[in-house]
Amino acid sequence: MLAPTLSSMLIDYNLDRFLDTMIEEILKNDKFKVIYRPHPGDIINKEKNLIIKNINEKYKNQPNFTLDDNTSYLESYRKSKILITDFSGTAYTYAFSKLRPVIFFSKNEEKLIKSDLNELFYFNDRIIVGKIIQNIDRLNEEIYSTDKLINYYSNEIELLRSKRIKFFKRSIEQNLLSIKNILNVKKK
Repeated sequence: MLAPTLSSMLIDYNLDRFLDTMIEEILKNDKFKVIYRPHPGDIINKEKNLIIKNINEKYKNQPNFTLDDNTSYLESYRKSKILITDFSGTAYTYAFSKLRPVIFFSKNEEKLIKSDLNELFYFNDRIIVGKIIQNIDRLNEEIYSTDKLINYYSNEIELLRSKRIKFFKRSIEQNLLSIKNILNVKKK
């Protein structure tokens, strides 16, 4: 699945201007299928929606290409094995919910490393949940090598998820505790 962030966000770091090239590169390998899932904000933007439609028009007759403009991402998540993105928040939703790896396309990685963004868990954790690539020409190689390491990444992602999500699988219990505390109800 190819799911970029909102095209107007951090233009120096997003993959918007590389979308067509990336889809074309992936489709060179007939073993790969591409689910292109544009950012919902781009779908409702008239100018960006036209670009999305043009990409769909170009590839719609390719049997390994699908455009997913559904409001729900669940079906695309279910069908996909690896996510390719830039820095979209869907990277961690995907990784943590599916325990599947993410390939992060970062054309300006050197600039990002020198920026304040590099201090965020989001950017530091990328190497745990997947790979960072800068070269589209190597994209298919990276997909193959990531696929071979799916079990490794699944284990690493599960460990990271337990560190980053404080009450994973205990949210109902925590919500009830919070409600009781708000209502000043004593624990029994």
